[in-house]
Amino acid sequence: MVVEHLEFASNEELQKFLDKHKIVILVFSGDWCGPCLRMGPEFERHAKEHENAMFVILDCDTCAVCAEENDIDCIPTFLAYKHGEEFDRFEGACQKSLERMIEKVFADGAASSRPRDDHDVASSTATNIKTLLTSSTEDHIKDDAVEHHGKQGSTGKKDKSDGQERKGAIGNEDHGAAVRGSKDK
Repeated sequence: MVVEHLEFASNEELQKFLDKHKIVILVFSGDWCGPCLRMGPEFERHAKEHENAMFVILDCDTCAVCAEENDIDCIPTFLAYKHGEEFDRFEGACQKSLERMIEKVFADGAASSRPRDDHDVASSTATNIKTLLTSSTEDHIKDDAVEHHGKQGSTGKKDKSDGQERKGAIGNEDHGAAVRGSKDK
């Protein structure tokens, strides 16, 4: 597919266009922008490889209203839309980021006719949080185990006051001597 250079007077016009197409890869660009120009051939290559998607260039000067309403802070900014909804975005002239974004938009059920809904996002977010908390807790438990039983050096001496075994780099007698020594000064 050929890259389309389009202009929209309003975000509503842009949204109507996005709603008509299953997948749209869009870049806010400028013909005076060096990094934008360097990404052009890569963008065109992907357009040829993915004929089932629309690849669109919007000039940030002629589509300033759309750029502002879509929170475009720098160019180039690449956006992927599925079923009229923003799916992913990144800023800058990074070919690997463009490739990852395109792979992600096509890997995420591109054959599906149903757009992602709030339930999908909430479910995915909950799973990610659970994974993060579980791994974080497991790492914390491992760190505690190493601290109390590993490299910190256990003296294995009993604390005379409560019968508890003290673990640490300084034994009870050494600790008492250190405290007494500081009081003597």
